[in-house]
Parts: sequence; C-alpha cells; structure tokens
Amino acid sequence: MKNALAWICLIAAASIFVVTHIVWLGDLPARVATHFDMAGKANGWMSRKDHGFFMLLIGLGVPGFAVFMWSLLRRLPPTWVNVPKADFWRSPENFPLACEIMNQWGRWQATGLLIWMTLLNYQIVTANRASPPRLDSSSTWGLTVALFVFVATSIGWLFWRFWSAKNPPTSP
Repeated sequence: MKNALAWICLIAAASIFVVTHIVWLGDLPARVATHFDMAGKANGWMSRKDHGFFMLLIGLGVPGFAVFMWSLLRRLPPTWVNVPKADFWRSPENFPLACEIMNQWGRWQATGLLIWMTLLNYQIVTANRASPPRLDSSSTWGLTVALFVFVATSIGWLFWRFWSAKNPPTSP
C-alpha cells in the first residue's frame, strides 16, 4: 500500500504541475520575466512559448530522470550500493528490499520536487502580473528553504531506515 501511495502522489503531483502550468501559461505576457535578481527585479526574459517548453522540460524531466535512475538500482551489483549496514543490505535476501526502499524514497523525492516546481511556477506567474515584473524574494526563499528541509528530513529518514536494520520489516 505504501508503494502504491508513493506512485499515486507522484502521478498526482505531476498531473497538477502540468495542468496548472498549461492554465497559468495563458496568464503570462508574450515576453515572460523568467529570472530575477536577489531584490526580485527581473533580469532575464523568454518568450511565453519558450518558457512553457522549458518549464515543462525541467519540471517533468528532472523528477522523471531521478525516478528512472533509482529504478536502475536493482540492476547494479550490490557492492555498488553504499548504505548503512551494507553487509546486511547487500546480502541476496535483503538487497531487493533495500532497492525498493530507495526506489520508494526516490518517488517521494520526485513528488516533493514537483510540488516545489509547481509553487515556483506560480511565483513566476504572479511576478509577471506586476508591472514591471517583480518576484517576492522572501516567498521564494521560504519555498527554497522548505525544499531543503524536506530533502534533509527525507535523507535523515532514509539513513534511519537503513540504520535500523536489526529487524527490518518485510516491506518498505
């Protein structure tokens, strides 16, 4: 069930990202401010079409690439997988579970990144509604700090999960 939940959340986050991006793209001017300095002043521009393409490419490509790479883990020799309590997790009976734990973790990472990209895209759209375009730097910093906290917390969970290998559960 946990595995299904990770997939459902990932697919939902990707769908929300795509739908909101397409809807918000219509709200953007022909010339979109896409880069901002530390004070929130626009200093980089793209056409609406280019912004639409690159935001979809990066927004779906990075999480998709990460999920794909984690799915290849099972095909690697166990000695290439560096985890806490490596002797335990690299054993033939535990290696498939270790791979599934990391695959599921990768799906949650991709989900978090998609949520972050959706919110960042919203900030870009909001910034372009102002004249001249202006990004709320404090919101962007808050969003970025939230992403770093999410990543750090999830890495901590992953280490804890592998470290507590005395009696590992039979499923992730």
